[in-house]
Amino acid sequence: MSLLARKTVVECVRACRIHGAPVRSAFLIGSLARGGFSRRVSDLDLVLVLERESAHAVGAIDAGIQACRAANSYMADRLSVFYAEPDTLRSLPALQAIAADSTPSSGVSTSRFPLYDRLDLIEHGVVLDGDPRKDFIT
Repeated sequence: MSLLARKTVVECVRACRIHGAPVRSAFLIGSLARGGFSRRVSDLDLVLVLERESAHAVGAIDAGIQACRAANSYMADRLSVFYAEPDTLRSLPALQAIAADSTPSSGVSTSRFPLYDRLDLIEHGVVLDGDPRKDFIT
């Protein structure tokens, strides 16, 4: 695992919290969590499990990502942030209903949490911060 890449993701979580995001847990998913990370081609995939989703939470996440990028953190331009409340993560119909890709330029996305990424979180997610249990997801 790239220590610099992991540090960037941890900094992003911290920045989101500083800006007021109600983060319950933060997990790595993707190649960084599974061990296939390549600095040449990999994204930094982060899942934020929120206490509650709101316009304020979305704005805080966006501000945190922008702060991380403004600080020129290693690979911050490749951050891919997924977020949801536990109830949304548990709800298969809610996940299937998420169809349109409305990813803002910040990389924050309310609609890009496909089933594959949910399975990746359940099977391979590595806790970075907060509640390490995944039982609220299944």
